Amino acid sequence: MLSSHLLEMARACYDTPGSELPALAQKAARGGFSAGAEWMQQAQNILRPAKSESHNANFTFLGIAKYAAAAISAFIPLLWLTPGDAVFLLPLSAILFYLVESQFVFLFPVALDGSETPFRDAFRLRLAAGPTLHVLITVLHIAAYMLVGGFLGKGFLRSWAVGCLAVLIWHNEVVERASSEDLRDKKFELGIQHPMLMRREVISSEQGSSSVTLLYASDLHLNHFSADRILQQLHERIAESRPDVLLLGGDLSESKRLLPKLQSFISEVSKSIPVAAIPGNHDVFLGESLVRKAVRDAGGIWLNDHPLVIGEGAERICIVGPKTPPQYTNDRRVLCAHDPKIFSQVQSKGYTLVLAGHLHGSQVVLAQRGTRLYPGAFFWRWNGLRFDEKGSTLLVSRGVSDTIPIRWNCPREVLLCEL
Repeated sequence: MLSSHLLEMARACYDTPGSELPALAQKAARGGFSAGAEWMQQAQNILRPAKSESHNANFTFLGIAKYAAAAISAFIPLLWLTPGDAVFLLPLSAILFYLVESQFVFLFPVALDGSETPFRDAFRLRLAAGPTLHVLITVLHIAAYMLVGGFLGKGFLRSWAVGCLAVLIWHNEVVERASSEDLRDKKFELGIQHPMLMRREVISSEQGSSSVTLLYASDLHLNHFSADRILQQLHERIAESRPDVLLLGGDLSESKRLLPKLQSFISEVSKSIPVAAIPGNHDVFLGESLVRKAVRDAGGIWLNDHPLVIGEGAERICIVGPKTPPQYTNDRRVLCAHDPKIFSQVQSKGYTLVLAGHLHGSQVVLAQRGTRLYPGAFFWRWNGLRFDEKGSTLLVSRGVSDTIPIRWNCPREVLLCEL
């Protein structure tokens, strides 16, 4: 379920050791809508530090207007309320309240981004988030967590803050997925005409207290028409996200003649951060030894040869490939893979995170249920975005490019993972 995914990411962000958000939330709790908006701005700066926006919105007015409209809608059934009808009309009032509230669930995040027409832009983003029922169920789940979490021992203030974070994360995902300028025109993509999405994920771990950011780029499929543009987009995403490590998840090139361009790209990036790679099925067809040599000659790490270890002591993270057995059993371990079907074999082997691609989201997405993408999910079990099972998390990228470059409602992407 989408709401469970959002709340899990929000909890991981809020509970990160050393996070300033709990202390800032204490201050915000003593204020009204403006104080809450200020806290959300501080949280937004943490979620996407490279995209801070200026605004001069009146959040007190926005908050009052939003909840007044929801309250008026909820009051309408009460006009016919009698003692015998209470059992039916009171739940209907609650549903109507959140039905209206959900239409503007992104109001504060949109205003924080500097929108001059926040109600209109919030509604447009709501349309981009999915069908009304899907959005309503997600809002109801988040609202229930915010209202009831304190009574379940999760802390009243913490529950409120985590719910607000979930909305921010949801907003950011929708903004990344489709531009609010003209959402319909962004669904179809021929070639690489649209910007590359950077999907942000937060992975919590009981081990270690430091945070490491991994940028995972899978399925580059470099060809003579797309190579320069794809590598340029990757440079842009690296500059924007400033990750600690770049991981290349296979299917790197469609032609041997383009390996020098791949090598030049890796050589340049590896001057500032480690670059590690694994082969995909297309690399095997092309010649795995050739791709391996290009990566290694450029200063990159071929993970099937040996792991990449980051940090020291209890903070150490070991990143391995599919053919590299884990060598550091006490470390937080990350498996950089290509085909997500490997998750069935390794999900109970102690990996904190498994990264994969290969499926491209099936390139055509007609529906999404939870994190699964259809119709592809009918044929491939792991055709989706994120799967949390047996203490391990699988993140599946929809890929940077394709052999047959046609997509519908399935944006090209890289994954930015905060571990």
